[in-house]
Amino acid sequence: KGEIKGLVNNLQGTSNTPLMEAYTETARYMLGMSPSDYAEKGEAITETPRRAVNVERVCTKWNKQGNCNQYGNRFDSSYDSPINMANQCESNHIVVMTDGAPTQDTDYSSARSIIGGGNKCGSSYACQTDLAAFLNAESPKDMKPVKTWQIGFGIGKNSSQAGNMLDVADAGGTEKVYFAENAEELAQAFIDIMNLIDRNTRSIASPGVAVSQANRFQNLDELYYALFEPAESSYWQGNLKRYRMDHANQ
Repeated sequence: KGEIKGLVNNLQGTSNTPLMEAYTETARYMLGMSPSDYAEKGEAITETPRRAVNVERVCTKWNKQGNCNQYGNRFDSSYDSPINMANQCESNHIVVMTDGAPTQDTDYSSARSIIGGGNKCGSSYACQTDLAAFLNAESPKDMKPVKTWQIGFGIGKNSSQAGNMLDVADAGGTEKVYFAENAEELAQAFIDIMNLIDRNTRSIASPGVAVSQANRFQNLDELYYALFEPAESSYWQGNLKRYRMDHANQ
């Protein structure tokens, strides 16, 4: 905790809000893509806070005594994605928190290059919405879906910006914008999101197919899907869904 607080305290604001550009760089990290220029300049390559995950400090000039006279930064060809493809129960998320409308945020190609397919979004929030939908699809870039959460800090709930953020949340599969007016409310917004992610991640689903009573080697066209969440008590309120297979559409 102390280390994290120290890193946050050393962050320096730069007066602008390149919201889409920061979001797209986070998406590139999640998908294991190559970093963009945003990770190769500014605070990303300084000592405090720590350099970006794709940056390694290397010596570029040595003296006769074998000591380094000059250092530079080497950038990996791609991010090391945190998504674990071997873990079927894992879910992945991006939480976007902003305290203002996007400014100096016009590099729409940063989002288009991820989405592909001729995407032509032409504004910060349009590109964010398209990218959120792309990330929340079944297998973006052959990876697992990534949900996008939105937190507005000091933003009016009825403002146009709040409406734009809701569009991103809807596309990203979270369907809600969390609002905060002070540090306590902001912390609570993050806690609420983390608790919801944790609860949904721990939900267990076990499908089953009905078998014919007349012929045990033949299945029926009914599939049952049981949903429940582990709890400390022995009682839980389950949710059993029944589906019917349509043989005509096979």
